[in-house]
Amino acid sequence: MRGNLRALLQGVLGVLVLVAVVRFAGTETWGTAWARLTGTATGTALPTFALVVTFVATCAAALRWSLVASAAGLHLPVGVAVAACYRSQLLNATVPGGIVGDVNRAVDDRHAASTTLRTRARVVIVERVLGQVVQAALTLVALAWLPSPWRPAAGAAALLTAAGLLAVTLAGWCAVSRGYVRRDDLSRVGGTSALVVLSHAAIFVAVAMTVTGRPLDAHLIVLAALVLAGAAIPINVAGWGPREGVAVWAGTHLGLSAPDALAVSVAFGVLGTIALAPGVLTWLPQSLFARPREGSHG
Repeated sequence: MRGNLRALLQGVLGVLVLVAVVRFAGTETWGTAWARLTGTATGTALPTFALVVTFVATCAAALRWSLVASAAGLHLPVGVAVAACYRSQLLNATVPGGIVGDVNRAVDDRHAASTTLRTRARVVIVERVLGQVVQAALTLVALAWLPSPWRPAAGAAALLTAAGLLAVTLAGWCAVSRGYVRRDDLSRVGGTSALVVLSHAAIFVAVAMTVTGRPLDAHLIVLAALVLAGAAIPINVAGWGPREGVAVWAGTHLGLSAPDALAVSVAFGVLGTIALAPGVLTWLPQSLFARPREGSHG
């Protein structure tokens, strides 16, 4: 009962944030975002770019999950993990709450039927937390060193960078000391986590350049880091809500108008969902993909 109430409150908060942002920036943004995405040669190529980069990010996330699972004694082949991660991301992008897909990964025992739900849930939580820590560290580094209204003095920037590195180090140490990650796999867990963040940031920057017509600059990279951090807040409605709020707030401080900032976030959300289309295949019966046995016909 408490879990259902919490999920309902998260969804309601996400709707309220999204409504407030749309009222502030204007409802015509949705059509504007789509028109700008499809009105240029670059825009029409973006879905393909997003599909490829999302595949890279999904493979990296799957490998991270597989590495953490192996430390818990779970045999999770990367190919199986990739399919489950696509399914998980698609759920997160279409169901309110932002964590339904991760719950599905923990509950689904097809890849680890001999283990307990508690073990599977712990593995998912650990790999997600480690990923979030790396993302937070990268966001701090971006804010510390890239030009923006929030860029501190050199001394403070060094402290922010040190804080990010310390957070990653402590998270890694805790994971290894508790047996959640093997020491030999720690660098790969960190590397795959960074690759996931950088991949999504690359898609966001490409979308921002297309929608706004701006060339690549440091402000767009900072905006990407902040929007991705906002997207990680689990009070959204199928991914929508805080992401748009952060985009408008940060975008207006980084040289974008509120409608343009919202248009970028909307286009990023739409494109991100399209890029997860392969996840639909993971819901189809496996028998559809099975090769017919020799001599089984005729």
